Amino acid sequence: MALPNFYLLGRELLLSLGMLRPQDALEDVVYVRTSGSGTCCPWHRNDGHITNREFGHRAQILPDRRLEVFHRDLYPCTPGDPLHAAAHAFLAMASQYGFLVSCESRISLTNSGPYRLDDHHELIVRDFMDLAECSLPWLDGVAADVPYNYLTVPMSVRDCHFTIVDDWGSFESKPEFTAEHLAGVGLYTSDPLTEGYMPVGMASRDELIGTLRSLHGVLKDATNKLWLRIAAWTRDQMLDAGALVLQHHQGPRPRRGRLRCRRLVDDRSPR
Repeated sequence: MALPNFYLLGRELLLSLGMLRPQDALEDVVYVRTSGSGTCCPWHRNDGHITNREFGHRAQILPDRRLEVFHRDLYPCTPGDPLHAAAHAFLAMASQYGFLVSCESRISLTNSGPYRLDDHHELIVRDFMDLAECSLPWLDGVAADVPYNYLTVPMSVRDCHFTIVDDWGSFESKPEFTAEHLAGVGLYTSDPLTEGYMPVGMASRDELIGTLRSLHGVLKDATNKLWLRIAAWTRDQMLDAGALVLQHHQGPRPRRGRLRCRRLVDDRSPR
């Protein structure tokens, strides 16, 4: 629901500059507002609200049957054991990679929850998106070895209450959610071509440890390649990339803009 604000804030800027009158393109405003609500209503059908803010800054969007599977499949971990170390390293690397993928707009990762498991544990679900080669041209070649475009990590958190999970997927907790509070972890992939959440490396504890370590290595290599590519960009290329990330998540974009951003993978500045 927050994405329409990009359009509305841009419109407000044009109005303040005198480049647009309040009565201009009102049908566009209606379309943006109604389409946003239409998208968010089914997304929040399990809590009956349009935004997280309306629901007390909670993002409890998953149905009970899915949460029961996540809870049942979790592998417990404690600080210092191999699974805890592998999960902590993977989450850190995937987050760093996601920031680069989305040109530091943080749109490539989000969180939902909290979901209460018992008196001492809550479940927070982290989703990573656009990890592999997709419509973002700067991932061509860089992410060729990344096996999944979407990854979901349910995490059981011990003695840590999430007070806010906002519409951007950011959260606040008491006490601060740090690694020592991680008590369980799972791993899934899900995208429009899969039938729901498909387990990844979840056949055994040892397999999950190996999978997390392998993904960490692949994402670390992709992060290094992507950093070298982005570091060579001009300021105009960086601005174009940021605009493309936002368009990528808001819907179809003009073909002209797509072709212009395609040149971001070259060493030349876009025209």
